[in-house]
Amino acid sequence: MNINKKAKILINMIINPLFLLIYFITWYNLYKLCMYGKSNVNIMILSLCIIFLVVWFIIYLYKVLKDKNEVEILVKEKEQKYELENKILKYDVHMINEKTKKESILKSVWSYLAIFILVGTTLFYGAEIYSSAVKYNGKLSWFLEELFNKKTVDFTHNNIYDDGVEGILSDIREKVDMPEDLYMSKNFVVNFKEDGTITSFDTFLYGNDEKKQLKSFLISYDYEKSNNITIYLNGDVNDDYSKDKSLDPFIETMKVVNLKNDVNKWPGEDKYEVSYSGKRNFEYSQEGIEYIDSNGNMKNDKYISSNMTGYIVSLYIPGKESEYCPIRYNMVRDLENISEGLNVNYQSDEGLEKYFLSDDEGYELLITGSSLGSRSYSLYGTYNGGETWNIINEDPFNGDMGTADGMTFINEKLGFLSLSKSGGEYGVLYKTGDGGNSYTKVEIPTRNISLINGKCYNPFVFPKIPYEENGVLYLTVGQGSIGDYNNGVVGLYESKDYGETWEFVREMNEER
Repeated sequence: MNINKKAKILINMIINPLFLLIYFITWYNLYKLCMYGKSNVNIMILSLCIIFLVVWFIIYLYKVLKDKNEVEILVKEKEQKYELENKILKYDVHMINEKTKKESILKSVWSYLAIFILVGTTLFYGAEIYSSAVKYNGKLSWFLEELFNKKTVDFTHNNIYDDGVEGILSDIREKVDMPEDLYMSKNFVVNFKEDGTITSFDTFLYGNDEKKQLKSFLISYDYEKSNNITIYLNGDVNDDYSKDKSLDPFIETMKVVNLKNDVNKWPGEDKYEVSYSGKRNFEYSQEGIEYIDSNGNMKNDKYISSNMTGYIVSLYIPGKESEYCPIRYNMVRDLENISEGLNVNYQSDEGLEKYFLSDDEGYELLITGSSLGSRSYSLYGTYNGGETWNIINEDPFNGDMGTADGMTFINEKLGFLSLSKSGGEYGVLYKTGDGGNSYTKVEIPTRNISLINGKCYNPFVFPKIPYEENGVLYLTVGQGSIGDYNNGVVGLYESKDYGETWEFVREMNEER
C-alpha cells in the first residue's frame, strides 16, 4: 500500500464525526483534570475516551497493514469493473459526473471544517492546559511544583532538649543543600511535648548558596500527618537579608538555654511552644525576660531600662499566655553589664537621642535649633559603632518643633520618633520606612469618651514609642501632662501592617 493510500485512510478516520466528538471530549476532560484536579466522573470519562482512541488507532493500523493479496484482489476487481463499465452505453455519463462533483465538493467542505475543529480544539485546550501549569494557576502547577521542588527527609533528631534547632537543620541538610547563613521570611515556631518530643514546626528560610544565588526553603513538620519533614524549594520570598531576621541567634540561644528546667515549671501541659521572630523590641515590660550568656548563665533584671531590644527566643504554653507568663531568652555578652550592652539600644541624654541596631549601625538625633522651649532636630547615622556620624535627615520632623521623647527602629528600614508638644500636654508620632531618610506623621484613631455634659473628648493624646511582639506592632498612647481620665490609664493600639494603620485594643494601666 503506498503512502497516499495510508494518508487517505488516516484523514478519513480523523474527520469522522464520531472521532471528532470523542477527541473534543478527551481534551475537555484533560483540561479539567489539569486545572481543577481529578474527580471520579472526570477520570471515568477520560479513561473511556482514551480507550476509544486506542481502539480507533488499532483499526487504522489494521486497515493499513491488511494482507497485500487482498489489496491486489480488490485492484483486479476494480479493473474488471472498469472494463465492464466502459462497455456500457455512455448515455448517462453527464448525470453521473454532476452527482460525483457535488459529492466531492461536500466532502471537501466537511474535510476542511473537520480539520479546523481538530486544530482549533488542540490549540485552545493546549493553551489552557499550558496555563494551568503556570505557577499557582491550576492543579497541574501544584503537581509540577511538588514533583520538582518538594523534598521529604526523615526526622530523627526530634527531641528539642537534646538536639535543639540544630537537629532539625542537620536532618534537612542530609538531603537538601542549604546555605550556612540563613534568614527568616516567617517566624520559626516549634511545638513539643513535655518530654521534649517535637510534634510540629514551620518556618520559611532563605539564603545565598556558594554561587551567590538565592535559595529558599518552606519547611514544615506535623507528626500527626507524617514522620518526615517537608521542604518546598525555590518559593517566592522577600529576600531583604535583614540582620534582624538572621537565624543564627536562635540556634546559638537554643544551644545554651536549659529548656527542660523551665518547662518543668509548668508540668502536665499537652503542648509547649518555642518561637523566634528575630530582633524584637520591648518597651514597657521586662516581665519574663531572662538574660543569658554564651555559657548558659542566666539573670533576671527587672530594673533594666524599658527600651530594650534583642534576638528574643520565647517559651510559652499556646493559648495560656495570660495564665503563664512567657519566658523570653535574650542572649547578651556580659551579664554583669547588661545595661551597658548593645541590647539596650536606646539612650537618652539632655539634647541627645541615640539608638543602635547592631554593634556597628546606630542613629543619633541632635538639636539644631530652639525657640520658646521647642527644638528642631537632625538625624545622624553611624556604620562603625559611633566612630564617625553622617547626616541622614536634616529635618526628620518636617518643620515641626517640640522636644524629642523617644526613638526606635524595628528593623533597618522601619523606625519611629516621638515628639512632645506644649510641655508634654500632647505628642506626635513620626514613622520612617526607608531607614530615616524621610518621616511621616502617624495617624492614630481617636478614642472619644462621653462627658457628663454630653460632649466627647479624646483623652489619649501622647503616643509613646511602638514595640513589636510576634510580628504585630503595639503602641501605648498616654494622656499627657494634664490628663486625668480614669486614674491615668493609657490606650493600647495595635498595627498588623507595619504601622500603616492602627486600631484601638483596650485601656490599660501604664505600668504593666
